[in-house]
Amino acid sequence: MGLFTSKAEKLYRKGRDALRRFHSPDTAMAYFHEAAALGHDGAGLLLGDCYRKGDLGLPQDGNKALENYALVREPIGRFGEGLVYYFGTKGVERDDAKALALFQEAYHAKKY
Repeated sequence: MGLFTSKAEKLYRKGRDALRRFHSPDTAMAYFHEAAALGHDGAGLLLGDCYRKGDLGLPQDGNKALENYALVREPIGRFGEGLVYYFGTKGVERDDAKALALFQEAYHAKKY
C-alpha cells in the first residue's frame, strides 16, 4: 500500500485479503461495508452483487443491493441497479422500464 492510499482502499484490501488468504467471509464483509460507506466503488459494487445474488454469506436482498449499487459513482453502479430490476431480486419487483432506463443511463455515462 502506498503512502497516500485512502482509508477506504485500505479497508477494501483488508476485506479482499480476508477472503483470499483467510477464507473469512464475515470479516471480509465487515471491511467491505466500511469501505463502501467511505465511498469505495469496488466495495459498493461487490456488496451490491453479493446482495443481488445472495453470495458470500449475505442474504439475497434486492433493496440492500440497490442501496450498495447507489453508492457506486461509476456507470457500472447504474448497471447493477438495472440488473436488480431486470431480474426482480428478492424484495424488489421486476420492472423492465426501470431496468432499461438504468441500463441506458449506464451506457450513456460510459467513459470511452
